[in-house]
Amino acid sequence: MSAVEQHHQKLQHFFKTEIVKASQAGDFSPCNGCNAKPTLTDLATIPQFNMPTSTIPLAIWSLALLFLISFGLAIITKRRVTQIGLADAQQVVV
Repeated sequence: MSAVEQHHQKLQHFFKTEIVKASQAGDFSPCNGCNAKPTLTDLATIPQFNMPTSTIPLAIWSLALLFLISFGLAIITKRRVTQIGLADAQQVVV
């Protein structure tokens, strides 16, 4: 979330400065029908969002933990099923 907030601040700063530049050059007048038209070169200068790569190891550790929990539950289940099978196989003498 901090990366998203930083990118949002960069975008706000970028657009504020670009609007001021365009207004000072007479290229931007929103009160007269908003005749500002961005070009491809203008769009290429917009700050791009880059996702931090630190979330990938976190995902790997989460998956490893999920696998270990699943493996543990499978072992417990196998033991319980084996115990039930052994109990059914025993003869009860009355």
